[in-house]
Amino acid sequence: MLILSSETQIYTHQSVDLDNASAVSLAMLIFGIPIDNVHFMDASWDNPDKLEDILIIDMFCGIKGEQKPGPNNTTIVLSAFASILEKYGSADHQKAFEDVAVFIDAQDSTGDWRKAYPQIKFSGGSRRMPTILTVFFALKNHYGVSLFKATADKDLLLDWFKIIRGIQQSHDAYQLSKKEADTAEWYEDYPILIMRNQKYPQTSKALFNRGAEVIIYTRDYNIGAVRSNKSDVNLGDGLKEFLPDWFHHPAGFLSCWGSWKAPKAKDSGVDTLMLAEWVSRLL
Repeated sequence: MLILSSETQIYTHQSVDLDNASAVSLAMLIFGIPIDNVHFMDASWDNPDKLEDILIIDMFCGIKGEQKPGPNNTTIVLSAFASILEKYGSADHQKAFEDVAVFIDAQDSTGDWRKAYPQIKFSGGSRRMPTILTVFFALKNHYGVSLFKATADKDLLLDWFKIIRGIQQSHDAYQLSKKEADTAEWYEDYPILIMRNQKYPQTSKALFNRGAEVIIYTRDYNIGAVRSNKSDVNLGDGLKEFLPDWFHHPAGFLSCWGSWKAPKAKDSGVDTLMLAEWVSRLL
């Protein structure tokens, strides 16, 4: 295996696609490789012997379509992205990008990710599903990469790197949110968890995964109740009587004095136990 560092030079093909853009971005993320170390080559380029400390991605002279044994005597062809992830990614990277790798493998090996799942009958509308492929092509059209502009590949890659890095950061934030969820308190014997001074939006997901039907949260001056999607309780119908000045979502899943999107700058005069008591009457 190559020993990679922030000094490594990356060579990949022009007119980047989802696989090589994602694979290059992942290598940049793992090793801190700057964009100026990435070179976009045409199809006739081969790896000159004089080049050292390089990583060639998604070209025949480098990491491309590697095979590995699959179940039931089958063979799996990995995308360049999955190969980089498997070879160089930490356990944390592999957890953060496992679903991305599955999708890119499906797309890269068949040309249409849906064909990788012959047992599923997809509707015609699935072609327009907002997948990461849809987002990638939107950026590609924005920069005109199909016109083989040298600067377009670089500009697109800079934006796509932000998305790959954001996926990792989202995973990291969820790990922190699970630790924060450990500080939540159950309200008596009800499926209500009280999360004071919540720092991470994803903590709510962690709390719902622990069986909460409703979460009572606070953050600065914000306080509110959020209902699980598995419940059909309409919080607004039950809380408007006590909290007429609060925001009550028409769908009934949120009643609050300030939220992540619209924080409040003054105190509500309501404490968490009072709110939990009112909510408990609805369950």
